[in-house]
Amino acid sequence: MCGICGYVNNNRALAEKTLQNMCSEQSHRGPDGSDVVVFTETAPFCGLGHVRLSIIDLAGGSQPMCNEDGTIWISYNGEVYNHKELREDLEAKGHVYKTNSDTETLLHLYEEYGEESPTYLRGMFAYAIWDTNVRKLFLVRDRLGIKPLYYALNKEGIVFGSEVKSILRSGLVSPALDESKLAEYFTFGYLTDEQTLYRGITKLLPGHTMTFTGNGEPCVRQYWNVEYGQHASVSENDAIDQIEQLFRESVELRMMSDVPLGMFLSGGIDSSAIAGVMAGLSDQPVKAFTIGFDSQYYSEAGYAKKVAAHNGMEMHEVRLNAQNFLQSIEKLIWHNDMPIHFPASVALYFVSEKAREHVKVVLTGEGSDELFGGYGRYRMCDLNLKIGKFFDPVIPNKLRDSIKKNLWNTPLPLKLKKAVAHSFLYHSLNPRNSIFDNYYNISLSGAMAEIVNFDLINSYTTKDPYVNYLAHFDRYPAEDTISKMLYTDKKTYLEELLMKQDKMSMAASIESRVPFLDHKLVEYAATLPAHMKIRKGNLKHIMKRAVGRLVPEEIIKRQKMGFPIPLGEWMREPQFNQYIKAVLLDAKTKHRGYFKESCITKALKEHENGKVDNSYPLWIMLNFELWARNTIDVQ
Repeated sequence: MCGICGYVNNNRALAEKTLQNMCSEQSHRGPDGSDVVVFTETAPFCGLGHVRLSIIDLAGGSQPMCNEDGTIWISYNGEVYNHKELREDLEAKGHVYKTNSDTETLLHLYEEYGEESPTYLRGMFAYAIWDTNVRKLFLVRDRLGIKPLYYALNKEGIVFGSEVKSILRSGLVSPALDESKLAEYFTFGYLTDEQTLYRGITKLLPGHTMTFTGNGEPCVRQYWNVEYGQHASVSENDAIDQIEQLFRESVELRMMSDVPLGMFLSGGIDSSAIAGVMAGLSDQPVKAFTIGFDSQYYSEAGYAKKVAAHNGMEMHEVRLNAQNFLQSIEKLIWHNDMPIHFPASVALYFVSEKAREHVKVVLTGEGSDELFGGYGRYRMCDLNLKIGKFFDPVIPNKLRDSIKKNLWNTPLPLKLKKAVAHSFLYHSLNPRNSIFDNYYNISLSGAMAEIVNFDLINSYTTKDPYVNYLAHFDRYPAEDTISKMLYTDKKTYLEELLMKQDKMSMAASIESRVPFLDHKLVEYAATLPAHMKIRKGNLKHIMKRAVGRLVPEEIIKRQKMGFPIPLGEWMREPQFNQYIKAVLLDAKTKHRGYFKESCITKALKEHENGKVDNSYPLWIMLNFELWARNTIDVQ
């Protein structure tokens, strides 16, 4: 696991010091080594930089690396788990290796197959190849977006990096807020597709490549997409066998390492299944890492310890409280490059720090929910549409408007108010309202719509903030609601989860691997019908059966918690509460003009007295303001 950076410039070769500075800015991604190479012979000029976290071939895998004759160079971040099989095939075709690293396999694969080479890879990766033969830059990102890759274009060329901060350190791009993205950001709390909040800085999308020669616009091409609509004709038992086989194979592949490895263990079914396979493949107790809280309602550490004991694992726990959570936010926003969407990102960083004391690689359970239907919103949206279609035509708009206006002021329990707000009584049945407003919008209570100055923010763009979500949802119109939501989440929500995983683990200089997102398992899961994934309200039905022999029955039957953080409780503590007020109600925030001061005060008061849970919209605003101050305002 590493960090990459570089540029192609039509007018001038940049000094090696520029690349060294770019590497330094993301040195946490690769504390074991750093190097750069600059090509100054003729335009377009190129430079590649690399910081290394040594995992495979510790002695021979240094980068940037070149092929035998020095005509093709690579800077690479990731792991290719099938590189040994690929090596055998490439050596049979006459390619000569000088190392044992998967990096060299990427070079030879490009020599053999050119721009089709990423289709042969099984793993997580983001890499840049400079082909001096034709003076071409070739950028690649893995199928699911496990590894990040950002770039910026200008009239002189392109600059890229694993992290935005590396691009900014080049001096070729100035940090500036793209206000046209704010409408989507303040609707959902993050941006979808290739967008970032930085003007001129873009993500290379998952499953895409880019070719850039310095002449004209770059050529961006999609080489992979998960396909729905191709249903497998298999029995449930056959599907169970296939899922178990692919999953076991995926975990075994991701145990490939020349350094110590362990796993993040929450005590949920996903990480518990990984634990079961790892324990069976290891001749030593597997090191497992979890996080706990003083509030037992939120803490999953007890379940994690039971799974660890069941598998004979060596358990390590770190505890998180409101004070160290609060003290870490600004540092972690810097690491994240963007405002932090998931409060659990902070917990992930602390457990990564703990793991780094013992190992350099961990396996983690991300992705299972988006494959097999693990979120309650899938079940509830499907149920809303099925039941609501009988009632929707007879519910007057005035009644819905009245419910929206008055629900949060009623004396009903908060849990009941949330249930009503998620129902067809509150939302009309079109996907925009019943799905994306209902389960993806930042504020269920509508607090965000009151607090954010959308009149100002909407003046910056004509783009509907829902357009990306709706486009993905409509990609397979003949599919059922659950399958359409699963596809949409893979293209949007999952990438944000994976960026959380990458940025927080790499902040602690540790590599995280995600067995559920092996593309062969992802492709197979997409062929299975929705009724195998959610059966009689039981989420991840087929997956639970497939891993049933690996996971204690108590864990399979327990209610999903989703690595929760007691953020709502912590925000009521005086220190945290005062911190929010100091940021959101001071002169800098007022001058920016995005939030309404009186409505922030109201939201804080509602949250303090427990009338409404406004922790999430307050968290999103707090993160945005801290990010803007520490990134945009410092230019």
